[in-house]
Amino acid sequence: MIAIIFAAGTALAGLSSANKFQLQLMEEDGAVCLDGTPGGYYVRPGVGAGASNWIVHHEGGGWCALNTTDPMVQSCDARSKTYLGSSQTWPKVGISNIGGGAHGMMSNDSNVNQFWDWSMVYINYCDGGSFAGNRSEPVVSPAGNTLYFRGARIIRAVFDDLVTNQGLGVSKGTLLLTGTSAGGLATYLHADREATWVPATMRVVAVPDAGYFLPLPQWNGKPSWLPYYQQVAEEQDVWGSVNDGCMAAYPSV
Repeated sequence: MIAIIFAAGTALAGLSSANKFQLQLMEEDGAVCLDGTPGGYYVRPGVGAGASNWIVHHEGGGWCALNTTDPMVQSCDARSKTYLGSSQTWPKVGISNIGGGAHGMMSNDSNVNQFWDWSMVYINYCDGGSFAGNRSEPVVSPAGNTLYFRGARIIRAVFDDLVTNQGLGVSKGTLLLTGTSAGGLATYLHADREATWVPATMRVVAVPDAGYFLPLPQWNGKPSWLPYYQQVAEEQDVWGSVNDGCMAAYPSV
């Protein structure tokens, strides 16, 4: 199992006009967003000696469910009409939800980021299930929309493309896997598997930035996260996409 490093937060800095992130879209093996548009990611090549080291960030943004009246839970119908469920509005250059640039561990400002010269990847989150869903057939939502739960296929297609077309396949440095909130959970869920998709010569570490949600009761005594996670897991058919050891340790959850 790879190392997990906890991060409390990151410094902020803007990305300069040069060397911005470039959008890459894909549909390999059904790697599509909730609405059926192609999944994708943004990539920014590294500089000099840093180019052989990589950061791969899993975007966060909560989760969605098909049938819900809980105000904490976004419906997948509503989500499929936003950038968190569709790639239709993603810009070709820059990252849509952070002003066309990047910040923190993905900034190219050497004053705030010791990883500034590394190769950077930002995996867009458009599946609503922490990149874990792998439901073969689309489903028709309560509103009559056709929805796809293919997050696991998206991250596999991203890594395949990085290895084959972006230079990750010949890198011998460090791969740092990270993510925030739902992307932090994705880092926990997928880091071990993602480490097997890159060259064995790479040192792989994981830095989930949040993404650890305790199954504590709400103020009124009702359960909070666990029933919600169970619903998302069932609807998105995540069982083949999470850690085998975790599944074996908690067979009844």
